Amino acid sequence: MVLSEIKKYLQTFHMELREDILQELKEQKQKAIYNQEEWLANELWCLIEVYNIHKNYLAMFQLLKSGKYEEAWRVMDRIDISMGNLRINFGEGMNHYNLTFINQIIKYYEKVFPDFVYTSREGIIKSEKCSICGEKVSLRGGCSHVPGKLYMGELCLREVTDYEIIGVAIVKHPLDKYAILKLEGQEYNYQVLDYLMRKLDSPFRPWYIEELKRKRPEFMNVGRNEKCPCGSGNKYKRCCYNTPKEYGLHYRITLLGGEKMKEEAIEYSGRWVEKQAIK
Repeated sequence: MVLSEIKKYLQTFHMELREDILQELKEQKQKAIYNQEEWLANELWCLIEVYNIHKNYLAMFQLLKSGKYEEAWRVMDRIDISMGNLRINFGEGMNHYNLTFINQIIKYYEKVFPDFVYTSREGIIKSEKCSICGEKVSLRGGCSHVPGKLYMGELCLREVTDYEIIGVAIVKHPLDKYAILKLEGQEYNYQVLDYLMRKLDSPFRPWYIEELKRKRPEFMNVGRNEKCPCGSGNKYKRCCYNTPKEYGLHYRITLLGGEKMKEEAIEYSGRWVEKQAIK
């Protein structure tokens, strides 16, 4: 299969990807490396990443439909990493292969996941080397290879050879999104995601989410001279009235194409819910 045909294939969505396409890309990359055609080897590496993004996107959707949300979250993280690598190396290619669509939909999915709490390692990198040439990296010098760039069809990375862990922190914005903190007897509330996945019938159906600020239900129809719903004991007009405290974030999801979603209020019960007993 010639490269132009493979590119055309990858520019179209498929519910199931042909495995021979990936094998052909790998073989062509090895041939380009053998012939010392670095530009071609690098392009083929990018196309392999495109294939893997599409494959992971399909797997992510199936996991979401099956209610395996944490597994889907980890696959989304892999897609995000692949997207980052491609942005550095693929240039105009990022405007093709439906990458813009997948990247945007991933961002929308992230918004409807519960507000995870994460653990993050703290440590000291004592020694690392270049994955391309193996040379040790130091503050005073090292090789000329740039991390994140491609060299003859291989991604340059920094391989840590000596590392000391000094602690673990609880954070909201981690480097590793898969390090989700869990509490015994509790599980994350996937109420909004459950609702969305009942409505979505295809991984390729476009949809979007809007963040709106609306008055919290407990502040609705409260008189100015009544006690403030926040529990302070003060009058509403001297407490939370007309302040950001009485407004909360509201998500409005819109499906495009086919049957439209009616606007329905979901009474979100918080980040955590009691873990259901396994029968």
